Amino acid sequence: MKQENVNKCHSCGNYVEHYVKTAKGFEAVTGCGHCISEHLNRVQSEKIIKRWLDCNYYIPKSEQIESRQEGIKEAIYSISKYLREISAILTLDNN
Repeated sequence: MKQENVNKCHSCGNYVEHYVKTAKGFEAVTGCGHCISEHLNRVQSEKIIKRWLDCNYYIPKSEQIESRQEGIKEAIYSISKYLREISAILTLDNN
């Protein structure tokens, strides 16, 4: 059995769908989006998206989500560290 459209834009972590606001809330516009891969320029990515071509920079959405979540965790940890330092300085200033 041949699998089609597995490594295509709609299932790629670099593909950002476009949304419209409706009475029901925000809904994805079918077939409308853009690529955020740093390896492709706008013209190259539009060609791949519009023609449903395979892309050498395909990343499964699950991997991209995990990577973004890890980055968010690191950023929050870093912010909390700085806030503790600021709190310590303010506590010393008040004494």
